[in-house]
Amino acid sequence: MDKDTEILKPTPHHSKSHLNLALTMTGAVLLVLLVIIFLQNQQLKQELNMIKSPPKIQITSLTSPTLSPAIDPTSYWKTYRDKIFGFEFKYPSEWTDKYEFDSFQQGNLFYAAEVGTGKQEGERSGMIVSIPIQTNLDAEKYTQLNYYTKDEDKVVESSDRISQKKVGNLNFTKLLRCSLGCAEIYTIVNKGYVYSLNFIAEEKTIDQILSTFKFTDGSQSNEKIIDANFTQDCSIVIKTSQSNIRLITGFGQSKNSRCYQFAYIRTSPSGQFVAFQDLSGGIDSKISLYSLERKSTFGLGVYGTSNVFGLEFLPNDKLAVLTGYKDTTTPEESLTIFDIPTIISHISANFPNPENLYGSYNLEPFMTRPDLTGLDHVYEFLSITTDSLYLKDNQGVIGKKFDINKL
Repeated sequence: MDKDTEILKPTPHHSKSHLNLALTMTGAVLLVLLVIIFLQNQQLKQELNMIKSPPKIQITSLTSPTLSPAIDPTSYWKTYRDKIFGFEFKYPSEWTDKYEFDSFQQGNLFYAAEVGTGKQEGERSGMIVSIPIQTNLDAEKYTQLNYYTKDEDKVVESSDRISQKKVGNLNFTKLLRCSLGCAEIYTIVNKGYVYSLNFIAEEKTIDQILSTFKFTDGSQSNEKIIDANFTQDCSIVIKTSQSNIRLITGFGQSKNSRCYQFAYIRTSPSGQFVAFQDLSGGIDSKISLYSLERKSTFGLGVYGTSNVFGLEFLPNDKLAVLTGYKDTTTPEESLTIFDIPTIISHISANFPNPENLYGSYNLEPFMTRPDLTGLDHVYEFLSITTDSLYLKDNQGVIGKKFDINKL
């Protein structure tokens, strides 16, 4: 071997470094793998737990909204209110009030019906209220005697015609009457008066109207007439519980009149009316009436040159007027009973000039004339007790006696 030739041997230090590096890299890779495996293992556990025990979902309870009270279908209806007979009810706003005078002559108080519907008159819905009538019967007996006839109307069996219907705290007697169509008549008695309501309408509408029917206390005002008298100038001063009222009469136009010495003036038991002898045109006898509720004076009748013999209110506020002539061979007298509550409440309220009531409208439906035949001489005075009305002469002799309940 040449001296110049050098044999190079591997250095032991370099071999060891390469080994260490390899080991380090291998350890790092294993560590990363372990971390990855650990994290995957944790994620897998969480997923398994969710499958076994899913998270609770919080459900918020849904509370039903508060419902508003049901709207009363009659809240926008019209109201009929009668202050004299003391009752009221509601009826559909689309019904039109009818105040034809013929209706009052037939004894009807109120009439309303639907209009503009294109229906024939007999097909339209409506109702009629009769003028309340005094009675000592109950509603069923009154209905049987005044409305029910066994031989009429074969459409409905007689056993089904009359029935009872309770609405609220009121008990009505119902009559179903059929001819070309069917009508339902409901009657009820209150304080000695029978009230009759006649319907041509759907059952639902009738029930709604009846549900609003109620009795009131009559006059809505507490004011009452305490006293009424003629003055020396022939005006009238009415003293009420709240004020004083002065009325001008026809006597005031007559010079040297001493009306306060002879003219009749009476206050009704209810304290709502004053009736008085008056003068028309300066010469004719006249009966006038003041209504506290209406704050008006009404003429009831002019009697020409005849004398006013008597003027008295009955307990139910009807007015008895006795007129006639003195010094006649044959008695010429007339007794007239005016139904004052009905006249004032249901005629004067519906006509434009109630002061001109007499002569303008027929008052006959509200007047009765008891029979005075058989009188042997003139009886110039009226006298009244709790149950009777008498005609007497100037000696106190009774010429006629009438039962007040029948007048």
